[in-house]
Formats: sequence, structure tokens, C-alpha cells
Amino acid sequence: MNEIGKLCELGQIPPETILTRKGLADLMSCHPRTIKRMEERGELPAAIRFHGSLCYIAKAIIDHLQHLTEKAQQAALRDRRRLGMEGL
Repeated sequence: MNEIGKLCELGQIPPETILTRKGLADLMSCHPRTIKRMEERGELPAAIRFHGSLCYIAKAIIDHLQHLTEKAQQAALRDRRRLGMEGL
């Protein structure tokens, strides 16, 4: 499955779904250590401890990704304005 398919799959699970780090890694076809590193880089929200496991709530992941997207769009707009390319 390609990267877009993985994100679509994440978007289709119920927002209240609790995913363990391993469960999220399986969903994204990567190693749980990669999920930890993504969290450390700010690409994922901080995990919560639930019943002894580090977990994520699906809605928190989606909200975090939307926030990162908005920040990137604002930065791109600032760059276009700074470079005099606002209309492009």
C-alpha cells in the first residue's frame, strides 16, 4: 500500500479508536520505533499511557496532522509574500 492509502486508512477508522504504538506501526507498515521517532520529531502527537501501553487516539493524530498542514500553508504564504510571489 502506498503512503496515501495508509493515511486514507487512518482517516477511515472511528475517531475514538485507541491505537497502541505497535497497532499504529502496523497500520502504517513501519516499525514501532519509527512511530516513536515520528513523535519525537513532532510528526505525531505525544502518546498517552493507557493500561500500561503507549497509545494514540485516532482523532488526536488526524487533528495533529491538520495542524501541521495549516502551519505549512501559513509558512508557504509568508514565503510567497516575502518573495513577492503572492499572486502565484
